[in-house]
Amino acid sequence: MTTKRTEKSFLKYSHTIGICVMDGRGFMFPVDTAIGKGGRIHTVSRAYVPATAQLRITMYDLDSQYFGIYGGYGEGLGEFKWPTGMVSDSDGNVYVLSLIHISEPTRRTPISYAVFCLK
Repeated sequence: MTTKRTEKSFLKYSHTIGICVMDGRGFMFPVDTAIGKGGRIHTVSRAYVPATAQLRITMYDLDSQYFGIYGGYGEGLGEFKWPTGMVSDSDGNVYVLSLIHISEPTRRTPISYAVFCLK
């Protein structure tokens, strides 16, 4: 039996961007992507606990030109505990939503989140 497709697909493959690496250039376990100033693409990679060096944000463009990485695991300026999303505003500023505190299971305190603006 032959099936016939009646609807057109609205997504069309263009090309692959980036490479899968444990650290440095590329990303590992990408969580979210946002387009910032100048069309630069920012992708946040999330790591599992023993491999916190993998948690970073990689900057690149549609031609896979690499502009560097920033961010990392921790609680200091420019560091994240558990990034969950990214978005950019109309000015091209990139914002990262990150879990900053995890409550103990026996406590009834809520989990805390923070939004960081990356200019």
